[in-house]
Amino acid sequence: MRNIKLADLFACNESGMMVVAGDRETGQPIHISAAERGLKCDCLCPVCGRTLVARKGSRQHSFAHYPHDVQKGCVAAGETLLHRLAKDVLAREKYIMRPAMTARDELGPLELKPAGRVVFDRVELELGQGNVVPDVVCYLGRRRLFVEFKVTHAVNEAKLKKLRDHDASVIEIDLSGYRDYELDQLPLAILETAPRMMLQSEILDRAPLLLARRQEERMAGLRAMAQPYLRAFVDKEPLVDVSREPWFDDAVRHSVPDLLPEPGFGDEPFRVRPDQWRLWVLWQLLTTKTGWTARRLAYEMLKSKWVKEGLYDPPENICDFIRTECQPNFRSATETAHEFLKELKTRELVYAAGGKRFFANGLLMRWFEERCDELSIPNERRDQLEKVVGSIARVLPFNDSRHFDFGEWLETRATEYKVSVEDLLSPKAGYYDELCDGLNEIRRAMAAFDINADLDFLRLPLETYFLEKQNKLEARRQRAEEQALRDAVRRADKLDTYVRSFRSPRANQWLLRPLEYEGRLAIPGEHASWSPRAAAEMRRLFDEEIKQWENEERFARIKEESQAILFSHVTQAYGSADRAALWMNCHLKEIGLRRPIDYCVDETTLTECLAALPSLNRR
Repeated sequence: MRNIKLADLFACNESGMMVVAGDRETGQPIHISAAERGLKCDCLCPVCGRTLVARKGSRQHSFAHYPHDVQKGCVAAGETLLHRLAKDVLAREKYIMRPAMTARDELGPLELKPAGRVVFDRVELELGQGNVVPDVVCYLGRRRLFVEFKVTHAVNEAKLKKLRDHDASVIEIDLSGYRDYELDQLPLAILETAPRMMLQSEILDRAPLLLARRQEERMAGLRAMAQPYLRAFVDKEPLVDVSREPWFDDAVRHSVPDLLPEPGFGDEPFRVRPDQWRLWVLWQLLTTKTGWTARRLAYEMLKSKWVKEGLYDPPENICDFIRTECQPNFRSATETAHEFLKELKTRELVYAAGGKRFFANGLLMRWFEERCDELSIPNERRDQLEKVVGSIARVLPFNDSRHFDFGEWLETRATEYKVSVEDLLSPKAGYYDELCDGLNEIRRAMAAFDINADLDFLRLPLETYFLEKQNKLEARRQRAEEQALRDAVRRADKLDTYVRSFRSPRANQWLLRPLEYEGRLAIPGEHASWSPRAAAEMRRLFDEEIKQWENEERFARIKEESQAILFSHVTQAYGSADRAALWMNCHLKEIGLRRPIDYCVDETTLTECLAALPSLNRR
């Protein structure tokens, strides 16, 4: 059996050709590759027992019948060899592993008997049992076990029906996944590891009875477990009144009860009136944007002790049993909350995301936001007024601010308008705007430290405050004027000191010369007293004047030196100072008919004048 695979056994065709045959001498399977050519192979057909010929041509090797020897059943030669192998294995080991036997109904699987080892006395191969031929029959005394093997096809319904006509157990071993295994690897698979299934057994015959007994036990258990839930559901315990809780008042003020559908009648899993817990659910949907599931709503009500004992979320099978057998209207807190959410969805007040989490829809949220705005305006206006009046009261003298009370002041203003505080703050009337305008006038006057006879203090204790502020402002103004006068004198003195530090008659004359600055004509000292900027400008103008004086003096010195040099050269040339003076005053053509005494002002003009000197030209 070496190198013969299970798939080789089934490589047969209807013409009687096969690749595995039986050895005439040993009866063991032999592969065509190991057989001699022709009749020397000495092999037999496993089915008909006739002699086979080993054909080992150039293209294909196989065993073949003589044409007149081929029978219809020879195509099942592989199955016959497998059955013989299985019989040998079972006869030698005398045991087989039986799979676990289970039955199933709507409750799920029920294990009838765990897997185990079946031991037997003897084994027979393809022995006819009435109208059916099992693959292998195992015996333990008078008890029989039919063994069927699945390689290419499972046991069909016709054969299974015939097998069930016999008082015997039937097991099917699935070897379809072992086709690539060699034959000497199959014994362990046949005995233990290959998938197997019980097709018939006395224990399987008892399955309906065992399943029915399990159903009865389950019903009895459910009935016992359902009693506490049922008693709690129909219990008429006193209801909890939640109308005093803050959320209830807020919901009523926002007119949320007008949106609720009419609650039904009958028992419920809550200790709260139907209209009240439904109002709470809708309020949570309106005030929370994260969405709610029925389970979470029921859990929050459970924490508030609104749910009857045990009815938060009982097991689903208990609820179904109670509704089917005891109380059709039974609902858990979670189920009741979910039905209410679905009712709100039907009325298009909410929508479901993902099928479980519910949110208030856009139209409902817009209505709620508008309602909130309407209700929040008086509170916002009161807060705004208190903030403005508080900012005014903080600057009052200590005694006045300590005794000031905003609530009393607001009541007083409402009384003067002959309305209630709510009407005073309502957007429907104009009292609030008028009050705000008056407060704004007071704040502007306080910021500017200005008060006039027509200003209305709105019964705020501000007279002392404004009087003190005016006195302080007047004192501050006087100090500022005195300081400004001292600064003006200091700036004028500083300019005067700076100018006189040059010790020049021209500087003293400049201090007395009127100058125009920013449209005003005055001496520099007066300009400097007006502002620091004017003082800086006067000093700048004087610095420019100084630079101009210095330039004039330098030019005069250069001119004097140049004329002295020229006169010296002219005197030397003419030999007489008088003639030199006469030449200095002549209009010379060489320098543009100008006089040397006027033209010679620097080194350049000196050179030109020397070039025009006649005596020098002759030399």
